[in-house]
Amino acid sequence: MLSVATQHPSIVYLNHDINSPPLPPSLTHEKFDHFLIGRAIHWIRTDSLKDAIAKNLSAGGSIVTCGAGWSSNTVWLGDFQTVRSSYSDRRKRDYRGESKLAQIGFGVIDTLDIRYQVNCDLDFLLNHAMSYSSSAKKIKTDSNIFKKILADRMRPFLRDGMLSGEASSWALIYRPT
Repeated sequence: MLSVATQHPSIVYLNHDINSPPLPPSLTHEKFDHFLIGRAIHWIRTDSLKDAIAKNLSAGGSIVTCGAGWSSNTVWLGDFQTVRSSYSDRRKRDYRGESKLAQIGFGVIDTLDIRYQVNCDLDFLLNHAMSYSSSAKKIKTDSNIFKKILADRMRPFLRDGMLSGEASSWALIYRPT
């Protein structure tokens, strides 16, 4: 992500694993008004996040988690999830961070949910399924079988080789409770 980020003179880009303290020296005494965490909150250990908040989040600052995915209004979503979850490790992940942030005294104060139509083919859906860390390795190992099962399950929903579904880009804004 850093290699394709638009460069801006007032932004400092860092590559650091928050679960591997200490923070880079350039951040040791920095305070930030907001932390933005996109599709990664489930990877961050609670103790690491709590430490970063204590050291680097300004008083009254907020944490924003964000991501995107298929809306529950998508008629074929249940079938897709059934196929994909058969390849997952079945662990429940808190992709929005609500339970993790509640443990350290933060609650949701606002939400954003932008919905839009997406038309895609089965290859797009296969790549989407592989974007889930819980199933990517197993799907990659078994991609031809997975793709066949997925094609069979999605067949009733295909129109001219394409699926149409509602997607959602979302954000949750947290502040101390």
